[in-house]
Amino acid sequence: MGRPVVPFGKPRGERADAVRNRERLLETARELIAEQGVEKVTMDCLAERARLGKGTVFRRFGTRAGIFKALLDADERRFQEQVISGPPPLGPGADPMARLVAYGRARIVHLLDHHAVARAALDRSQHVPAGDASVSQLHIRMLLGQASA
Repeated sequence: MGRPVVPFGKPRGERADAVRNRERLLETARELIAEQGVEKVTMDCLAERARLGKGTVFRRFGTRAGIFKALLDADERRFQEQVISGPPPLGPGADPMARLVAYGRARIVHLLDHHAVARAALDRSQHVPAGDASVSQLHIRMLLGQASA
């Protein structure tokens, strides 16, 4: 019977060059989308434009859909940072109802701005995800609770 493996120490972080490459690829993907649209972004085009090897792009994102998933994730994190610590009325410090209205407006704009990227993030070999609205639901519940208090 084997013993369970227990890792010692903290896990190794991502290498600095890998972080730089990831950021370069995401920025390059944003530029390509702005210039040519989502449909024209390919792994080859991204690698060439970022001046990185195609293997680097595939190792980092796996598939074309993976590029768009990473973009969505990065942009969602930025959006949530604005909600958590940005200026009012979206961020803390405003009346709960003003924040709720600001959140609704900002969320709609965010979703509309990311519609094409979200469609491109779908992997045709997998089922369509229902989406994770838990952060929005939690935030809306919190604001409604504060407004009724």
